[in-house]
Parts: sequence; structure tokens; C-alpha cells
Amino acid sequence: PVPNFNSREITLEVLSQEPVGAFMVRESTTKPGCFALSLRVPKEFHHLGIAHYLILRTAKGYKIKGFTKEFSSLTSLITHHSVMPELLPCTLSLHRYNPNFEKSDSS
Repeated sequence: PVPNFNSREITLEVLSQEPVGAFMVRESTTKPGCFALSLRVPKEFHHLGIAHYLILRTAKGYKIKGFTKEFSSLTSLITHHSVMPELLPCTLSLHRYNPNFEKSDSS
């Protein structure tokens, strides 16, 4: 079962008050069965300061659309991108409480 993921509107409202690197994972509003990573980014990168990335389900687990690395779980994808930004404009910050991020996620 998937935790209670936030809608795009709530995500935008919450992240607009957070520092760069803050993020939320939610069900995609445009691609059923996929997730979206919403990330607070520098305004120089995106005029609203928030960018959205589609997380695809793959045979090996999960990957961000347009990225090559695949991860066995959402947790490992998030953890990796908190250390290595790869193609993201900044690393994901795990410093704030994120009700959608569960260490026990093994799906």
C-alpha cells in the first residue's frame, strides 16, 4: 500500500515555504501508476522555484524519467539523490520531516 501522497496543489503550497532541496513524493496527476517528485529549486533554475520530475516504475524498481540510474525502492532513489544530485539542480534534503518518506519502504 502507498502512503497518503499529497496532491499537486498542496505540494506547491507547502514547498513554496521551504528551503531549496525540500521535496515531496506524490502520485502523478498526469501519469496514473507513476509518482512525481516535486522539488524546491533555486529560482534561477525555475521561475516558480519548484520543479516536478516523473518517477517511473521499471523492471528493476524505480527511476526518474530521463535519468539512467534505477533503484530497487523509492527509499533508495530518494536516499541516493540526497547525496548525489545527478541531473537534479540540487540534492534532496532529508532534514525536514516528510510524512511521505518512510525508511521502511521496500516496494
